[in-house]
Amino acid sequence: MSGDAPVTTPRDAAREAAEHELSKGIYHQNDPSLFQRALDWLWDKVADLLTAASGATPGGGVGLLAIALAVVLLLVALRWRLGRVRQVSTGEPGLFGDRTRTAAEYRTAAEQHAAARRWTEASQERMRALVRALEERTVLDPRPGRTADEGRRGRRTRPARPCHRTARRRPPLRRPHLRRPHRHRADVRAPARPRQPAAARQAPVRRRRGRPLMTTTPSPAPAPPDTPAATAAPAPVERTPDTSLSPTARQLWARSRTLLAAALAVIVFGIGYAALRSGESHGALDPRSADPAGSRAVAQLLSAQGVTTTVVTTTDEATAALGSGATLLVTVPDLLTPHQQSLLHSATERSGGRTVLLSPGPSAAEALAPGVQALAPTDTRILTPQCSWPSATRAGDAELGGAEYETSVPGADRCYPSGGHPTLIRLPAAGNGDTVVLGSAELLTNDRLDEQGNASLALQLLGAHPRLIWYLPSLGDTSALDGERKSFFDLIPDGWSWGLLQLLIAAVVTALWRARRLGPVVAERLPVAVHASEATEGRARLYRRANARARAAEALRQATRDRLAPIVGISPAPAPESLTAAVAALLGGPGTGAPHPDPGALLYGPPPSDDAALLRLADDLDALERRIISTERYATP
Repeated sequence: MSGDAPVTTPRDAAREAAEHELSKGIYHQNDPSLFQRALDWLWDKVADLLTAASGATPGGGVGLLAIALAVVLLLVALRWRLGRVRQVSTGEPGLFGDRTRTAAEYRTAAEQHAAARRWTEASQERMRALVRALEERTVLDPRPGRTADEGRRGRRTRPARPCHRTARRRPPLRRPHLRRPHRHRADVRAPARPRQPAAARQAPVRRRRGRPLMTTTPSPAPAPPDTPAATAAPAPVERTPDTSLSPTARQLWARSRTLLAAALAVIVFGIGYAALRSGESHGALDPRSADPAGSRAVAQLLSAQGVTTTVVTTTDEATAALGSGATLLVTVPDLLTPHQQSLLHSATERSGGRTVLLSPGPSAAEALAPGVQALAPTDTRILTPQCSWPSATRAGDAELGGAEYETSVPGADRCYPSGGHPTLIRLPAAGNGDTVVLGSAELLTNDRLDEQGNASLALQLLGAHPRLIWYLPSLGDTSALDGERKSFFDLIPDGWSWGLLQLLIAAVVTALWRARRLGPVVAERLPVAVHASEATEGRARLYRRANARARAAEALRQATRDRLAPIVGISPAPAPESLTAAVAALLGGPGTGAPHPDPGALLYGPPPSDDAALLRLADDLDALERRIISTERYATP
């Protein structure tokens, strides 16, 4: 065979036949809508962006995925650590309202905040009440926005001084009692202040170690006489303070609504995109598909030229259908396993027909077309033949590219170069057979068949023999395995394995760095002194939150045992029997005629079943300790 195809349709005639075939209604049934085309365009741009980013990232797609995961984890950590960026409005009224509040109203608000254990707001309202009271008594001039320091140092605004000329005209004030010198220091006395009643001198709030404690149960102050009952201050409402340990439903919603909104947007977009594309038949390069990515038009044109097309999906069917009068088209050679590639190459080498490979990768090109090397991928565009192969010169310009190849086989035809390397290579084989390596498969699709010389080149490539075997590799092909079962790790690509290895190394290095960073334990002074009462209260709240009644009871008993051991004359950490006997002996001494509980049950008993039992245990331990101390003092002469 000289290389010329029996189907020798020229460029213009093939394009006209393709246009006539593609004008039929079957090819336009599934045309995408305008919205779907916009989504496809956006998806293609995103895919191109990700492809370019993965090409510039170390590690390729795996490295890009690792960087994206690291950025997401960093954002989540910052969000968790720093909290919300903006403050949530609490619904409190503004600083300046429609009217000026009185000191009594400020004091009422302070008592309400104190009843709800909002100490910061209570202190603020109390300070505002003090400043407003000074303004009502004309000690301070009414002025909005006065701070606490300004209220402490504030005085009434002095009247403007008169002009120096007017001051000269005024006669000097005569105060003989001021000019008279005092003979004794005792003559100068401050004016007597009226003594305030005890109720007025008593402060309503007492502070202990920086924490305000109410001496009495706060009650709302009476409303002013001119204020109607409907506008009186509401009664204080008891509520649990909102803390990070007990977040409310509103706080949980405010924290998670951003992430939930993002997740919902992704889900809605995915469902919408899947619904729009659900009606499409994704038969790419399928001779039975009339979709834009299908190849029904070229199969129909070949049928009109007398070429019979047979679709196969397994390697066994493809090798069985080969012969001297057949052309084998392998649509996706990279989906074939090395075992399938070896079987297919052995069958095509002795068949004497033509083998057309569409966009084979490096491994597939080396296995199915020995002597051909796959180079860097390139864009698909209109290229000129620039070779002497009759089929290429007859088709003229065509849309090729996709991948560049190179070969050192003598007598090979190198056509449609891009960047100095051909995108179509024809290798002569023994007998009358040959192998054609094509860099792009777009010229065979329904969407591109009627452009340039695509139809002529496609008909000549696939119409070299009366029979065309159209091989569509499938994942259900049993011949993909060479008789041995592969594990899950054998199916993972090498890039993913290297990516997982890098993540594992990074995790180990981070763990070692964190462990080394901690170092030995060093005792340091606390920057803030925490009072024992606050620490005890905080630990009690943690016990109550975790329902750790047993641990709380054991802490109370252990503290009581440690204090009773030196009193009864026993070494620290005594045995339960000795401590119980010593305590029982003291309880049975003189002056202890009243019945007493079993010390063993109090000091070493079972944990309480509920909070009420825990409170009774604490009271009993306290009573036991006070009784032992009083008994010891009574026994001491």
